[in-house]
Amino acid sequence: LVADRLGCLSYLVSDPFPTYKYIVDVLCKIHIYHGSFDQVISVEHTKKLKQLNCNCTISIYNNDHNTMMIDALPDILIRVGESLR
Repeated sequence: LVADRLGCLSYLVSDPFPTYKYIVDVLCKIHIYHGSFDQVISVEHTKKLKQLNCNCTISIYNNDHNTMMIDALPDILIRVGESLR
């Protein structure tokens, strides 16, 4: 997915954790939060991860990489609370 941004120079950067390789084997529910204005990781990355695992859902907020949690926190707390029941 680095290639989306860097094209032929993507070989210079390695993905520190190749999520796309492991998400296919996850059997539990997965929920990914993403900011639509994220300039660090493309929202397309999240959409591709969702396609790789049918247990995956996503929420996209109108924030960037660093401020998305401001709007997502209430939903995160609800989901964590539900999973602890």
